Amino acid sequence: MRPLRLSIVQTDIVWEDKQANLRNLKDKLEKLSGTTDLVVLPEMFSTGFSMQSHVFAESVSGNTITALRKQAAHYQLALAGSFIATENGACYNRGFFLTPQGEPFFITNATFSVRAGRVTIFQVVIGK
Repeated sequence: MRPLRLSIVQTDIVWEDKQANLRNLKDKLEKLSGTTDLVVLPEMFSTGFSMQSHVFAESVSGNTITALRKQAAHYQLALAGSFIATENGACYNRGFFLTPQGEPFFITNATFSVRAGRVTIFQVVIGK
């Protein structure tokens, strides 16, 4: 078993500009390609913590996740982070994990605290 190679990406988030943030991320992923297994993104990396969540929210099959799935598969690395999601008219800070094949897993509400009595575990190939 080889060690899991983890990269935590810090970016200068362009406020409420999804396309600019996705372009910036693509540049970083290109540089990390082949050197890491899992890239952890800043929370709400695609928009920042916008007060206009209803304007920037999208479904789990929207442009942001679609673009990230393609990048995960292209660069053969897993991605984890969160984005503003919409479901049934409500907005959420939705956590995601994308496998190196682009397969998505979502955390309904981005609550990662073990103290909350719940831990989310993903069974994936990386790090095995």
